[in-house]
Amino acid sequence: MFLLRKWYLDVTAPDGSVAVAYWAEVRWGRWVRHGSALFRYPARGAAWRFGVPTGAGPAEGETPLTWNATELGCRIRLTPLLPPSEHRLLDTPPAAVTWRAVAPMAEAEFRFNDGSHLAGPGYAEWVELRIPPWQLPIEALRWGRFLSPSTSLVWIDWQGEHPLRLILRNGVSVPPGTIADDMVRMGGGVLSLSDRLPLAHADVSVMLAPSVLRPVLARLSGVWQTRWLSRGLFTGTDGTAVAGTAIHEVVRRGGTGE
Repeated sequence: MFLLRKWYLDVTAPDGSVAVAYWAEVRWGRWVRHGSALFRYPARGAAWRFGVPTGAGPAEGETPLTWNATELGCRIRLTPLLPPSEHRLLDTPPAAVTWRAVAPMAEAEFRFNDGSHLAGPGYAEWVELRIPPWQLPIEALRWGRFLSPSTSLVWIDWQGEHPLRLILRNGVSVPPGTIADDMVRMGGGVLSLSDRLPLAHADVSVMLAPSVLRPVLARLSGVWQTRWLSRGLFTGTDGTAVAGTAIHEVVRRGGTGE
């Protein structure tokens, strides 16, 4: 039996700084591990920090959602502004993938042991895989989230043997259209992405190699991730436009990431 459950939490500050935190649990037969990671931009020292959780991870149901990641030197607080939204992305027993946008829009604050902190719009989700990630029937994945003071957009696009497109607007599923690196079109409007700033471009197995989950991640060799921070402009069908910030990525299997 294989089980992977992963939390993702982020914040984008007004000055363009970004922090992303992860908590993960892997159960693979009798092999059980917990790991965590923190990414900061601009980096203070190393961009990535890895740890083995010594206490409880993020827990849904708390308001605000808090996580004291002592192993990462970080304390996280998110106050959700929209209700959660859960979806089954894959259901071919025994394989299954469940995804939940816990906080499609939130007020977020990351406080660090060095005395610094980041505060601004934030987002949180978790995903549960009952299939090893290297066995997922997809060749490419696009994911992203856009936040403005009035609008949250989250999108998932799977390409390959099991194609799937899902877009949430303020936590509610809307008809998906085109999803690309610079544009997301949906029922109700279009999101344009510009001024892309690369946050990551690497083989996943190499980028996360220091993690305690390395025996699992090593099997993802040849899977490349490119992640950006972008300006976003969502224009509704009524012509109303709202500006915000997006974190988005493309993950591809095979090749060299070029």
